[in-house]
Amino acid sequence: MSVTGNDVSAEGVKALYEEVIEKLVAVSEVEAPQNSLPYFNPILKNEVPDGFTKNNNQKYKYVVFKAPRDMSDEEYMAMPGKGNLTQEVKASLCSLLMDENEPPVLLGHFLVCVCFTLKVFSTYGMMAKNFAMATETLNYALDNNHVVVPHSKCVGQRLRKLQDQAVRQWLEELCNAFSGDDSQRTFQGDGHMDGGGGEAVGIPSRGLTSGEEQSADEYYRYMLAELKAHKDAKTWLLTASAREQQRTNNLMLSNINSVVAGT
Repeated sequence: MSVTGNDVSAEGVKALYEEVIEKLVAVSEVEAPQNSLPYFNPILKNEVPDGFTKNNNQKYKYVVFKAPRDMSDEEYMAMPGKGNLTQEVKASLCSLLMDENEPPVLLGHFLVCVCFTLKVFSTYGMMAKNFAMATETLNYALDNNHVVVPHSKCVGQRLRKLQDQAVRQWLEELCNAFSGDDSQRTFQGDGHMDGGGGEAVGIPSRGLTSGEEQSADEYYRYMLAELKAHKDAKTWLLTASAREQQRTNNLMLSNINSVVAGT
């Protein structure tokens, strides 16, 4: 990986975003996330800070009704951020990507992949910087794709800027709730069988392949299992030499147990 938590620049954030999206699109093309939905693209009132006076001497007016996909970057950024990072937003099944030609990528999958790429729980002395980088990348992804979240009164709202602490809490919630491991598989295959195969008799194409390529959900579970393991082991508190000593101790204990057990 070429991008690190030390490179919290516009170029660094964009590079990390593109790296993560490329990987998530690839696994989603193998098999999309289960029950995923298209990009949320409602017709909205485009609110901009200009026009008649509202509250506290702040000026607003409503202009042409537009869907987020049809807005320019300036129009989207002019929308006031009002939406909160609720549990419904965190668990959203709507695709993050506004490009209709791209397979679905979920916001939760994007968060996990960014943190997995940055190794937020496994790099000594870099946790704060890595989470700052992850937060900037998440905010860039939301703005770059004109993401709005559902709202009961105004149909959709732009999210407020995410903060480092909220992103870390979100990831820790996912890790704490995760009970599986990277060996779990939804399907045996990877969806790339040549020809018609067993489709005529009702066997999905992915069921007759080797399964070497991971689906979106499989890759998500693999990344989350790695993050959870490092979080529980508090790996970010260990230097490289301390980790090596820990490995040596574990190996010695394993050998002793084998001798005692007579294996």
